Amino acid sequence: LMYEFGSGWHTDSLGFGPGPRYSYGTAVWTPHGEAGERLWVLGGMSNDGALDDVWQAQKRGVE
Repeated sequence: LMYEFGSGWHTDSLGFGPGPRYSYGTAVWTPHGEAGERLWVLGGMSNDGALDDVWQAQKRGVE
């Protein structure tokens, strides 16, 4: 599933640190978040080219 994401923040393996915006990524649902509106995105494509990080985002697209 592909989702469109707005601005958000990058989390490293420890979950720290603000980061760049991202655009698209493969959504992986987890128990985290509020009413399923937050999700972890694996391999998100950010505007700085980072492809293998884990992103936390607000879902903005359709399911």
